[in-house]
Amino acid sequence: MSTHIKKYKHKGRVYWSVEFLRDGHRVRRRGFASRSEAEAFYEHTRHLISSGQYEEYLIAEKERKRRDNVITFNQLFDKHLKNKKKAIGLAFRTTEAYRNHYRRHIKKVMGHRDCKSLKREDITALQNKWLQKGFQPHTINGMLAPLYWLMNVAIQLGVMREDEKPPRKTLPHSARQSYLTKREIHALLMAAKELTTHKTMWIGAYIATQFFTATRASECLALRWNDINFE
Repeated sequence: MSTHIKKYKHKGRVYWSVEFLRDGHRVRRRGFASRSEAEAFYEHTRHLISSGQYEEYLIAEKERKRRDNVITFNQLFDKHLKNKKKAIGLAFRTTEAYRNHYRRHIKKVMGHRDCKSLKREDITALQNKWLQKGFQPHTINGMLAPLYWLMNVAIQLGVMREDEKPPRKTLPHSARQSYLTKREIHALLMAAKELTTHKTMWIGAYIATQFFTATRASECLALRWNDINFE
């Protein structure tokens, strides 16, 4: 009977372990369900060491474990972004923006996916879906930012390779002017009129005053009744 194979108990169940030293390689492995399984591993590993293939076997085994280790975007989000006031490498406001974008737009459609399984076609399909819903290109680019950030986190953790991350595809968009259009002003004023409670009625008057007089916010808030000429 080989002294390299031993029986042990864990939580009332019997398992087998293998431990030996050969040609400078110390091998330890536990959790075999039977002695025959442990013996097969022992003989196979001895052969790999003797034939000089053990190092290649270790590399292949490490890669197999990495592939089999499923890490979803939700798991990455919960650990590295969900409850962080300031995530690593992000400013406070950026952290908050990424958290909100993920919860509103990413979690339901991509949260369950393994971070290693995401392809460029998946990103394109998501962009097209949001375009059909009426989102602007620059808004969609911002909505996808937390997804790419989480993939970079996965790469730093070693659970994802750089070549497994789909290339970033940003939608082209023209720079928007800093003022609202007439249509947007009208829609904003109509929405403000629907605020009919005594605590919110002033908002419509405040917005209208700013638009029609071009006053700054501080100037508008500082107005008094004797500053207004009703004639």
